[in-house]
Amino acid sequence: MRLRWFCCTLMLLLALSQGALAQGSAFLEDQQPAPPDDLFGGPQLPPVEEQEEAAEQPLKELVQPTSPYISVEGFVSPITGESFNAQILARNPPVSSFDYDGCPHPVINSLAYTLVIDPQTGYVAYPSVFNRPVKLKREQLLGILGQPKFGHEGDAGPWDGAYAWEKFENAARLAKAGRSGNLAEGYWWQQAAWSVRLDVIGGGNSFDSEVDKLFTGLPAEALSLSPALSLEQSVPYELRLAEQLQSMRSIGDMVNVAPDDYALALAWLYRSRGELEATRYWLGQAREAGSAGEGTLYSFLNSSTNLESEYLQQALSAFMRGWEAGELQPNERAAAAFAIAEMHRRLGQRRSAALWFAEAFNRNRGEISRPLLERLYGLCFERGW
Repeated sequence: MRLRWFCCTLMLLLALSQGALAQGSAFLEDQQPAPPDDLFGGPQLPPVEEQEEAAEQPLKELVQPTSPYISVEGFVSPITGESFNAQILARNPPVSSFDYDGCPHPVINSLAYTLVIDPQTGYVAYPSVFNRPVKLKREQLLGILGQPKFGHEGDAGPWDGAYAWEKFENAARLAKAGRSGNLAEGYWWQQAAWSVRLDVIGGGNSFDSEVDKLFTGLPAEALSLSPALSLEQSVPYELRLAEQLQSMRSIGDMVNVAPDDYALALAWLYRSRGELEATRYWLGQAREAGSAGEGTLYSFLNSSTNLESEYLQQALSAFMRGWEAGELQPNERAAAAFAIAEMHRRLGQRRSAALWFAEAFNRNRGEISRPLLERLYGLCFERGW
């Protein structure tokens, strides 16, 4: 899917990670992390030529050679004084599509390279300012960040090989400790959630062969989108494909596809776009229908859904506190209400989502696409999957 449909809508939510990298200020000497200056301030669109370059690629749209976009740079920890190398973005990759909540889908998972993490202490900062002196001590960082929750393959320290979401979680915890404000903290939690989502579709995972086998087993016509599909072209490819599979199944097609494979394919499609409630439903259907619950793919989808939910709830709580504390300007409240509504919806909190979509609708002065608001508001009252 091209990006042209997106120009006045979803970028109102949060700036893309590319914008964050380019515009965001560093972690200051008093350790207050800063999100992009225009957190709810308007569109952050890539150049037109990059939009055209990023035509959608079905199913594995993020799998691209990384060399044009990634470089290895040397850094010195401002905490320990030790040197290490880290991968960072050499240039911003083109974005092929966006989710309803504004999550970008670049040709590589650029969120994984947005922040640099100290492998010894877990301190994080943007690459351009990582080496600047800070006042934090190692013992203070341990109290703020704790120990890593995930195992890593690196041997340079406990945080060596940290996942993208761990970097953003550390940024959120530093923002809270530095009293940077609820919106800054919420931004980092939300980036952590997005990085978990992009990891599903990004390739290079242990379950990739299971995904290939799953979709290879579907009829060829099931993977070619019908022109008669009711969903408009602005809907992400995976969600349109999910609707088509369900439509074909309802009329008796795909009789040779095992029920658990069918359900697991739908779970993957919804999971790749961060539709958490639908993912949980179809994972449950897959588990009940057969042995899918014993596979690597099922386990990964289930655990990643839970992790994104955890981060989204943290982001939602922080944005709600920011709303109530009056941290938003009047012209930012429509976009912020939309962001809060989408988090509620993805977490399955439909009643709250509907109330916040109504709030966004009432405050909207053309910043947010009205058809999009109406569509998402409608999803609060119907399952849609």
